[in-house]
Amino acid sequence: MIGLIYIFFPVAREESKYQVNKYYDNRDSSQEEIKKELTPVNIDFSIVIPKIYASAPIVVNVDPTDPDIFLPALRQGIAHAKGTSFPDQDGNVYLFAHSTDAYYNVGRYNAVFYLLGKLKKGDTIYIYYQGKK
Repeated sequence: MIGLIYIFFPVAREESKYQVNKYYDNRDSSQEEIKKELTPVNIDFSIVIPKIYASAPIVVNVDPTDPDIFLPALRQGIAHAKGTSFPDQDGNVYLFAHSTDAYYNVGRYNAVFYLLGKLKKGDTIYIYYQGKK
């Protein structure tokens, strides 16, 4: 029983947050109320994706080719690829995080992007960087 809880609880938690958020998004009066609860982890460098109820810090200058470096960073949140631009610079900002190949790995990894497939063109994503949204 404990094994089943260990495997399914993270998935159920993420899906529940998504469904509650989706429900409140469909009700104009409560939409702002639920979004107020979703705050950035920090305003130095973080991401907030309201639709999938994701909020995570961004770890800077992570080497995406070295698992000994990027795996510990992904346990903390989302990684900013070393050598790519920052939000206040020209160029592309490359961010990466765990999604997961299967529902039973959501708890094993810090799967910030587990529900990324639920996003559609035009959905809002906020990046906070050096105190600015």
